[in-house]
Amino acid sequence: MNDFEQKIFQAVKQTVQEIYGLEAEDNVLTVEVPRDTKLGDYATGAAMKLAKALHKSPMDIAAPLAEKLQELLPEAESVTVARPGFINFKLKSGALSALINQVLDAGDSFGQNNSGEGVHILVEWVSANPTGDLHCGHARGAAWGDAICRLLEKSGYDVLREFYVNDAGNQIVMLGESLISRYFECFGKEYPLPDNGYHADDVKQIAGDIIEASVIDGATKSQQVFLVMLPNMKSTIQTVLILIYTTALKLFDYVYILTSGGPNHASESIVSYMYNMTFGSRLYGYGSAIAVIELIVAVTGSLLIIWAVNGKAGK
Repeated sequence: MNDFEQKIFQAVKQTVQEIYGLEAEDNVLTVEVPRDTKLGDYATGAAMKLAKALHKSPMDIAAPLAEKLQELLPEAESVTVARPGFINFKLKSGALSALINQVLDAGDSFGQNNSGEGVHILVEWVSANPTGDLHCGHARGAAWGDAICRLLEKSGYDVLREFYVNDAGNQIVMLGESLISRYFECFGKEYPLPDNGYHADDVKQIAGDIIEASVIDGATKSQQVFLVMLPNMKSTIQTVLILIYTTALKLFDYVYILTSGGPNHASESIVSYMYNMTFGSRLYGYGSAIAVIELIVAVTGSLLIIWAVNGKAGK
């Protein structure tokens, strides 16, 4: 309830008790905006809900209530009764305009209250799915989610914001498998495209963009070696080598960021993309022990890459 509704509610409760000697329940003393605002700014149907208990008609109950309410509410220009027993309240213009000064005086604290004190609320918002395009609905969700959280916090709630990145799970695995298939296709090789994978042309475009960015625009020598080898690998060997290489690449990125303060362009390569979208999602969620295994694999992968790049693989 706003301030006016709260004042009217308390006045109706007091009036019913004084005139009829009843302690009416809150659901009897409802205050609402009337359908026809010409009748007033607010209205209550309390008289109709009291008719059975008082054995009177709603109009007879409402008349003395309205007379007393006019005395208790100086903000009201008029308090009138309308059939079948509504009591309508029309506020003075000065009472309404005074609210503007209250808002200005309160500033950012206007409306702040403790109605939600001690209550914990988890709000999930946006959570855009990376397997699809972003759209206006995500932007709307961001605005609505942030506004809801701020309103709850102003009401004293303990709010935890949650945004699911959605970069793990079966759908991400299917996207990664679909991308690998389209990538192989660009080299005239076969790799099974899952029946429940992503068959749209945009995945083909992504595969082509990755090849262009990684090879034509100048990948590192180690990336080029791996990119050429990738379409010719058997399935099991391919999975192992991709895991080794991408884990090492991830470690390289971390080192580069720490030493130079900027991201490594290698993260745009096909192997890093597949790591983030496919194999990485299979690793997360298996406990902290995986971090140790990942580090061991990264070091091993690094040595293998250096060995391959220096031309020792064929010796």
